[in-house]
Amino acid sequence: MRENNLLILIILLSLFYDCKGQDDKKVIKTIVNQDSSTCFVKQNLLQKNNDTEFKFDDYKSELINNEETYNLSINSKKYLTNLTLESSEINFWNYKCDNKNVILIEADDYYGSTFFAYLMDNDNLYSLGEFVIEQLDVEKKGPQKKDFKIYLEGYNVKIVTYLNGKNNSTNIFNKRNRIALINNSTKNPKSITGEWKVNCEDARSLDIDSDKEIFLVVQGNQIAVNMIKLEKSTSDEFFYRLDKKPLNMGSGGNALPWETYLNNNEIAKIKVLNDNQIEFTWLGFYNDKTKEREVTDCEFTINSGENPVILTKCK
Repeated sequence: MRENNLLILIILLSLFYDCKGQDDKKVIKTIVNQDSSTCFVKQNLLQKNNDTEFKFDDYKSELINNEETYNLSINSKKYLTNLTLESSEINFWNYKCDNKNVILIEADDYYGSTFFAYLMDNDNLYSLGEFVIEQLDVEKKGPQKKDFKIYLEGYNVKIVTYLNGKNNSTNIFNKRNRIALINNSTKNPKSITGEWKVNCEDARSLDIDSDKEIFLVVQGNQIAVNMIKLEKSTSDEFFYRLDKKPLNMGSGGNALPWETYLNNNEIAKIKVLNDNQIEFTWLGFYNDKTKEREVTDCEFTINSGENPVILTKCK
């Protein structure tokens, strides 16, 4: 009788540990299979012509030569990208999620590629930034297949790169710079008077009462100048020189050699893109003695990280 009870106890313990082991395996399997998902799907490239035209299922893009740089046309809408592409081969990559596309423009130079990343949200195009994929051992291993996974994490865009299916790098972009549309109707533009900002929520603005004379805050509490339009200005491009030495300045402004800056060299340029957007370029003060530019950053370029910078008409 005691032997039978011992046998029953052994069987029950065996069943208990088998079930526990199965439960443990289920937990491990669940953890292994967890993975963040992405809705961005790679689109098929249907046609490529001369490294300038790229046709996908949902759009057609074209690089437009603009002397030393390239602008980008997407479905016949032209964007002022000002891309510098010095490469033996140009490739386009397109990843789509609902009404958003992440576009990667690759400048392939054999030992490595530079990628320019853009986000297309409806008809608005944003520059995200750029990243590099190096293949320094290409002569030994040959070129490796490149691929990407795109994730939208709140405001951030994460681009994970792969070489031959292996994780290569992760690039996170937390800024978006809106690219201006090129409007062909800017040959006879409206007046550029108004309040212009990087975005209309910004405190900083370029207030233009007349295109003949502009007041600009170059550095807050330090330098603010009046600028006069030069005669070489055209109907859609305006050049400005320094009018006179500023009256009220901080210690930094007072230390500058203003007498050498009072000449006919332009210090700023405005290019009209369309009725609601201009391209503002700050060149800096031209020193007649040293023949060099000085104070080559202003508040717009410092805070946007770009020069030229696109300004939108807010009032």
